[in-house]
Formats: sequence, C-alpha cells, structure tokens
Amino acid sequence: MKTNNIFINVASYNEEDLFDTISTAFGKASFPENIYVGACLQYTDNEYPDFSLFPNVKTIKVEGTVGVGLGIARGLASTLYDNEQYYLQIDAHTVFKSGWDSTLIKNYNELNKTVDKPIISSYVPYYYKDLESGKKITMAKNEDWEGYYTSWSLVSKSSPDAIGMQDKENYYNFAYNIEALDSPAAKIANFENSNYEEQYFIAGHFLFTSGSFVKDVKYDPLLAYHEENAIAMIAWTRGYRIFNMKDHVLWTRAMYAGEDSQNSWKRKYTEKDESGECFRDKVIRGTLRNKDILTGKVIGEYGAPTLELLNKYELAAKVNYKEFYALMYDTVEKTGDRYFAAKQLYDLDRKING
Repeated sequence: MKTNNIFINVASYNEEDLFDTISTAFGKASFPENIYVGACLQYTDNEYPDFSLFPNVKTIKVEGTVGVGLGIARGLASTLYDNEQYYLQIDAHTVFKSGWDSTLIKNYNELNKTVDKPIISSYVPYYYKDLESGKKITMAKNEDWEGYYTSWSLVSKSSPDAIGMQDKENYYNFAYNIEALDSPAAKIANFENSNYEEQYFIAGHFLFTSGSFVKDVKYDPLLAYHEENAIAMIAWTRGYRIFNMKDHVLWTRAMYAGEDSQNSWKRKYTEKDESGECFRDKVIRGTLRNKDILTGKVIGEYGAPTLELLNKYELAAKVNYKEFYALMYDTVEKTGDRYFAAKQLYDLDRKING
C-alpha cells in the first residue's frame, strides 16, 4: 500500500474547470507528491485538457456525443486506483483549500480510533463563476478561499420536517419533480459536542475514506446517474459509517443544475447520439435502477448483501424506500404529469415491469 497517499476520483463531461481543479489539488496540498488523480474525461469536441505538467495524473478518455453518465464515469475513474491508502471522490469543478490533504487525513484518523470504516462526506461550500470573465467568487461573494462557512448534514428528502419543508406542494416539487428520488438534502450541522456528526447519506462531490472503499463498494455499470443515493446504503451495509466534519477542505461550483455552462450535460440533456439515445434516457434508467437497488429488488454486488442488512440501514437512516416510491407512484396516478420526473420514472417502470 502507498502509505499516506490519496487517490482522487474525478469524472468530467465537457468540464471547463477541470484543469483548475487538478491544479489546486496539487497546489494546495501539504504533500503534493502524495496526491494521485484518476480522471474519466468525456469531451464531445475531442479537445482534452493537457495534464502533462502534473505528476501522478492518469486518465481514461470516453468518446461520443452523449456521456456515459456520472456514475459510470466514476466507476471508470476508479479503475485507475493503484493501492493508495486513501480515496477522495470530487466533482470536476472544485477549488481546494490550503492543507486539505493533511486536514482530511487528520480527521479520518481521529474517526478511525472508534470507527472501523469511516467515510467523511457532506455538501461543501460553493463558489460561483462569472461566465464572461471567468472570475470565481465564494458563496459569500468574496475571494476568501480559506474562510470558514457553515457545514451541512445530509438528511433524507422523505423527511419534510428535517429539511424545513412542511408545505406539501413545495415538498412534492422538491422530492418528486427534480429527481423522483429520495436523495440527500442539506440540513445545517450544529457540532454541539463533537467535530463530527454521524449521518446516513453521502454527497457525490465530496467523499473521503480508505482506499479499501474501491474494492468494497462497486460502481454499478447500469447506474448512469444518481449513483450517490445507492452508494451510501451499499457502503453502510458493508460496515462503513458516514460522518460529516466541522472542518471543510474544498469548494464546489454552484452550477444551477449545469445550465450555466454551455456544454454541460444538462444543456445537452435531449441531444441524441447515433443510436437515437439522449442523456435524459440514461438519467431515467438510472433513477429506476436506484429504485430497484434501494427497495431490495437488487441484492448482492450492486445492492445490499442481504435484505436484513437493507432493513437495518433503513431503520438507522430513518427512511422507508418502499413507502417513498409507493406514495410517489400514488401521487402520479392522481396528478398525471404534474411532477415530470416522477411521471417519467413511473412510465418507465410500468413499461419494463408492468
């Protein structure tokens, strides 16, 4: 094992900030010689960034007008892992803070004193990018990249009270119309008695743990998108425990669902490839695959090891996936296409499974 080394998994689709992301990963690290990057690159114009200036960067290039999907791209990037001690998953539009590597390892080792397989994950402070000048500013509209900001816990969207959304119509729009998935939502963390809070969900744009994660938790080749919703359950049922932390070490770009970047997957959501498939089709299939994994239809390598462990996870996380999807489908049957994402999932499920 490469002791104290960190493998960074980055998936990129037409990502204009990737060079800067990797630059700050090395430039802001306490020990840049210990940083290794595995990146899956998807650029529809075949103009790939040049990382020859950086040590220890390996890439996989994927061609095609429609991306393979975030979950699959992360899975491909993970194949570049080479026995590094630690594993970090980020988005391709990230700004690191000074000493981020030392801070993460320190927090991980502190948790590891009492937890066998800790994962550190949460939503992180975000930054904006001016589309004309390219200038980046923080969520506080300044350039204080080393400052402290409120940290978040991750809670379930199926808990309206926990996310401060008691109004039923607002909740339906949030939980059914955006993703049609019981994915994580943000709640302000208090850290009253500790630098950490245990939680039961992960953020795809910031996940730090041991390198063994790559071997223990498999990226499903059928899960093109929304993979973070299943990964938390799969990891937990294999002995991992998930925490946020008070220290934050990086920023992620506020992308307005990707629409502020002209070449993002969101802008190309309905653009079809030579087979007639568009990215929206992959997102819907990924949403259905999540449903199958989270409701126990899929057991084994890409799901919970057993239904008993899935049930234990639901009790710990205070979620009930079967109930969530049953209520959502009942709402679709009553309201038709009012909640677009939920209706898409419903129709695909009925088409495939009857």
